[in-house]
Amino acid sequence: MVIFRSYKKLKEALLNNTTNCVKVTTYFLNEIRRKQKLNAFVEVFESESLLRAAEIDKRIQAGKQGRLAGMVI
Repeated sequence: MVIFRSYKKLKEALLNNTTNCVKVTTYFLNEIRRKQKLNAFVEVFESESLLRAAEIDKRIQAGKQGRLAGMVI
């Protein structure tokens, strides 16, 4: 997956169907797993975040997304 260095680039890719929220979320979940020895996260809501990403993808496809749709925090 391409690593986006700005929200503007990510937003463009989401709107152009180059990527989607599920792919972006999966990437970050894999990074969390890969670096779990750092103990940087107290809790990770993996299934909930993937469900939410799928919902946001549907909103983007319908043109009803918010301004921060796709932003992973």
